[in-house]
Amino acid sequence: MVAIYCRHFGQTFDFILAQGVFTHAPQRNIMLCMSEAASCMSPTSLFLATFMEGDHDYEGRDWLYPSVSQYTWRRIREITEAAGLRHVSIAWPHPRSAKWIALSRPEHEPRMRDLVNGLRSPRLCSRAAWGTGLTRSLRRRILGR
Repeated sequence: MVAIYCRHFGQTFDFILAQGVFTHAPQRNIMLCMSEAASCMSPTSLFLATFMEGDHDYEGRDWLYPSVSQYTWRRIREITEAAGLRHVSIAWPHPRSAKWIALSRPEHEPRMRDLVNGLRSPRLCSRAAWGTGLTRSLRRRILGR
């Protein structure tokens, strides 16, 4: 495992994206990623991530590829809260049926929920556009453009 500690950049980030990371990661890597993200998020930062929902939580310690690690919503909530963050589900398509979540600091949770609830998911989404479409939609909602 290669760890990237975002606090080494010496700044906060407005937007963080972990697309296709948690879908293959063991719990300890997800915990580290969320904790590190929390350390470099401003009160209004937004962190988007995908994970594979399952009936059980992957308990292994290894990165899974090409297979995927699955987690329950309960476990994702526990990891999120342990990192000092809050999350909401995003109803946005994904070509492999991964679930999107938005994470923020607790004080930004009401605004994050407003941003996410106002998204309009496309009916059809090409493989090339699903992630780009989500980030563009959020940018429009945040910046008003």
